[in-house]
Amino acid sequence: MEDRTELKLTRKDYTHVLRDSCEMIASAANSALQVLSAWPEKPLDGASLDRSLVKMALAERQASRLIIPSPDALEYFGLPRSATARAFDPDPTIRVDDPAREAWDFRPWLSEKLTHLSEFVFSVLQTTELIRQEPDPAGPDFLAANSGHGPLQSSSASEESPTLRLKDQAMYETRAAREYALGILSAIDSMGLSVIDWRLDAS
Repeated sequence: MEDRTELKLTRKDYTHVLRDSCEMIASAANSALQVLSAWPEKPLDGASLDRSLVKMALAERQASRLIIPSPDALEYFGLPRSATARAFDPDPTIRVDDPAREAWDFRPWLSEKLTHLSEFVFSVLQTTELIRQEPDPAGPDFLAANSGHGPLQSSSASEESPTLRLKDQAMYETRAAREYALGILSAIDSMGLSVIDWRLDAS
């Protein structure tokens, strides 16, 4: 039989995926900051913090895959992309809704922002894990180690602890991740940044 399969160029807009991911990161970062800022005056709410960090990590991964898709199975075995099924799949097009810049490729810009975003999300995961390994300034172990201080003095002593320095670092990293996510959202709203995927599909 004659093969009448035809290839059709299809257009898919994944801008909503990028928007949803960045909104999730910003929202989860705000929740994580609330937990961190309340501690050590209140016990660290580890469950809420973990949920927020997991949401940030999953959303970051989803956004990054728009720019750096997962390799083809054969690529894991050393084959170049040109020798796999993805050889004819172009990378998504990153453009803005601006006639003066319609020919510009915004992939490097978005790639840079997502790379920094990924680094900060990973960093805050590492920092919060270090926090858990240190004595909790709100817990009995830390207070016992600083038993020479009265209730008022123990607070000032706590501010010099490695644990609270880690808290400051975690809050900085969380804010940085949030700002990169908000920066991408701003580009979507103000410049019409879009992620368009063109594919040849059999029909």
